[in-house]
Amino acid sequence: MAGLVVAFTVALAGCTGAPQPEAEKPAEQVTADASSDAPEECADAFPHAIGTPSLAEVEALPADWPEPPAGSTLCLTASALGDGGSESISYATPATADAVLAYYEDALGGYSVARETSPTGGEMLVGDGGAVSFQIRPGEGSIVIALVSTG
Repeated sequence: MAGLVVAFTVALAGCTGAPQPEAEKPAEQVTADASSDAPEECADAFPHAIGTPSLAEVEALPADWPEPPAGSTLCLTASALGDGGSESISYATPATADAVLAYYEDALGGYSVARETSPTGGEMLVGDGGAVSFQIRPGEGSIVIALVSTG
């Protein structure tokens, strides 16, 4: 997995109160730990993914939630703090955005589901059912599912 590279320059100023010219220093490079245990398939869609994600950590995920489209890899799970906070599940996938939307429209037959335009201009699915509301946003090689517990 390619490391995350952040470059920055450190400049020191004198303590005399008089303006001092900044000394030029070479840029220091900081590289993320290349031993990240995030799945290799996630590198392109989620280059900042680290660790091993687990669906068990997603409290709002309904028991009858469908598996992702074939060939998808779980890359990230995240939670917002507080009551009514959202949780997200992110997958890398070889499926196209249209294929992802069609797959979930079919797989979520027991839920109220509709296609809408996302804030970024692409299509997404929004829906609810039982005690959860959700958005499914496919992207280039990715799927992000946002869940909010409503009950």
